[in-house]
Formats: sequence, structure tokens, C-alpha cells
Amino acid sequence: MPISNPTGGNCKVTNGTYAGNDGTNRAIAHSLGVTPRLVVINNDNQTVQGIMQAGNLSSIMYLLVGGNSGVTIVTYGTATYFYVGDGGADHQSFNRTGQTYYWTAFAPA
Repeated sequence: MPISNPTGGNCKVTNGTYAGNDGTNRAIAHSLGVTPRLVVINNDNQTVQGIMQAGNLSSIMYLLVGGNSGVTIVTYGTATYFYVGDGGADHQSFNRTGQTYYWTAFAPA
């Protein structure tokens, strides 16, 4: 369910979904108009969760629920897109075929 952009605050928020395709550096449009400061990503069964944060939008810090954690390197985010996928067919790529991913992006207003 989409989250409405808050009013009267100091933060822009957008969210959406995408279906994984095992691609490398896949562009996901975020509609913020500025580079996000934070992007949070979960897969459809919440077994993998990732965070991209300001100053390091070229990597996804990931946590596999009940498993490993680490960093996946991707293309640096822009005012139009953030990127997922390291070309691997694993959960850490945040672009695994057969998975639906849910994301929320935050930026200063």
C-alpha cells in the first residue's frame, strides 16, 4: 500500500514495488526530484532487508533474516533513480528473479 507524501514536514517520502530480474545496476525510479538520503528495501516474504543511506548510495547494506549480513555494491543513486542488482541471483542483489521487492525512499523537502 503506497504511503502518501507527508505535508507540513521536512521530508519527502515515496515508495513502490518492483519485480526482480537478476539484472545488474537496475534503475528504480523514485520520483523524489532529489537524491534520496535513505532507501529501505524488503522482499515479499521479508527474509531480506536492505538500507541505502546518504553518502553511501552506491551500496546496499543488507540483512538476511536468520542469516548473513553485508554490503552489495551498486551504481550511485541520483535525483531520478536508485539502483539495485549486482548481477547475482542471490538475495543480496535485491533484484532476484521471482521476488517482489517493496521500497521506501526519503529525502529532505
